[in-house]
Parts: sequence; C-alpha cells; structure tokens
Amino acid sequence: RLSRFIRVEINARRSAYAKRASGTGACLMCGMTLVGFANSFLNTTMQTPDIGQELSFLACFLFALLVNSYRKLREGFLLHVSHCFFMAIFFVHSITVTEARLKHYNTWRTIFCVARLCAGLFSLDITVSFWTNLLFTVGVVINAFCHDWHASNRLSTVHEEILVCFCIFILLCIIENSMVASATQHVKVQSMQEERSAITSLLNIVCDAVVELDENLCLVGECLPLSNVLLRNGGRKLNGVPLKQLVMPEDQARFEEALALESTTAGANMFHVRLRDSWDNAAAMELFH
Repeated sequence: RLSRFIRVEINARRSAYAKRASGTGACLMCGMTLVGFANSFLNTTMQTPDIGQELSFLACFLFALLVNSYRKLREGFLLHVSHCFFMAIFFVHSITVTEARLKHYNTWRTIFCVARLCAGLFSLDITVSFWTNLLFTVGVVINAFCHDWHASNRLSTVHEEILVCFCIFILLCIIENSMVASATQHVKVQSMQEERSAITSLLNIVCDAVVELDENLCLVGECLPLSNVLLRNGGRKLNGVPLKQLVMPEDQARFEEALALESTTAGANMFHVRLRDSWDNAAAMELFH
C-alpha cells in the first residue's frame, strides 16, 4: 500500500518537473528561433539562408508550449514520448551539422545542452534518458567521423559531446534520486501522521484527555481536554508545562520511577498518580504512557 502511494507521489512530481522544464524549454527555443531567423536573414553573405536549424528550434518551441499547456501530455507514458520527440529533433539536427556550420553550431552548444537537460526532465526516467542521450552521442560521433572534417574539429566535437552526455546523465541521476527520496519521505511522514491521527481518535474515545509530550516530558499544544479535567479554564495554557509539575509532590517520585521502568520495557503501561487541579486539590488519575 505504501509503495503504491509513493509511485503516485513520484508521478505527480514528475508531472510538476515536466511543466517547469517545458516552460523553460519553450523560452529557450523561442529565443533561439528568433535569434536564428534574424541571423539567417540579416546575413548578407548567404545568398540562400539555411533555416533548417531554426525550423527545428521552432518545432521544439511549439511542442514545449503544447506540453506546458496540456496536463495529459505530462502524465505516464506520454512523458517518455515527449522526451523522445525532443531528443529526436535534436538528434536529426546534430547529425546534419557540416564542418562549415560547425562554428555556428558551437555558438548554440551551451543553450542546446540546457535544452537537452530540460528534455531529460520531461521523463526523469534514468533508463530512457540514458539510452536517448547515448544514441544522441553516438550519432554525433559517427557524423564527425563519416565526414571529411579537420582532425582538430573532429576530436573537439567528440570530446565535448561525450562530456556533455556524461554531465547530463549525472545531473539527471542526481535530480531523479533526490525526487524519489523526497517523495518517499513525504509519503512516509504523511502515513505516520494519518496513523497518529487514527490512534489519537481511538484514544479520545476511551480516555478523558490525550496529550503529547516532547523529549523533555513537557506538554505540547494547549491540551484543552486536560485543562478541562484539571479545571484550568481561565486561560492558563499548558503548552510547554512539564508534566511532572502537575503531579502532586507526594507522587512525583513514583511518577519518575514509572517512567524509568517504561523506558526499559516495550509497549504502554498504566500507573496511578494524583494530579493537581487549579485549586491545588488532588485528582486521582490513571496514566498510560
């Protein structure tokens, strides 16, 4: 049961990551598209501007905007489809880079890497991210060696791509592990709070007052039921008051002995003490601790 809730929480967080990543990716791609189009059409040295790169950026921008707008595209299997779609566009774009356009391609490399990282956040599945980035790197390496590039350009491109792939994979591993650990901790804390609430409700049925103690055996909260039992209805709150302070002086030694005995045994034990009410009268109580 707990693992099912953890999976639901992880899927919800993946959807939240995908929404933020798609918004960031859309902004990046929009900027790259506008700058790319302006650069292509304002460059008078090019008789026929090559706008293939800008069209691929535009396609990424439109799809990122679509993912950010529709929640269904950020759920389940469609997250992986979105990730693979982006990586496919990047892959086609990267393997068509020629040595003549290598310098132009390198100017976009940093933003391009951030966009690939955003695409990885779409699924946050290490297996999917590993294989897509690996295929991407293999395609870039093959493209570099299959064309007659200068040796320095070829080696620098290969080294940079391998480094980028490794860094993206490590970052995605860290983000995914952090997300899974956070989701697991959140679900466990929520489960413990629900169990505590259920136990407290049962205890309220059979007990006159249920209180919570901190590590110093001081009362936590206003403890209104106990205040009513001890006739403390004049606004004197019990929050932070040591429980021992409410015990009659004659019973404080037995109270401490009972607590010391319970610390060495498992389960809850019952013992009798007398508590002081607002009139300093002794009220006989049965305490379960």
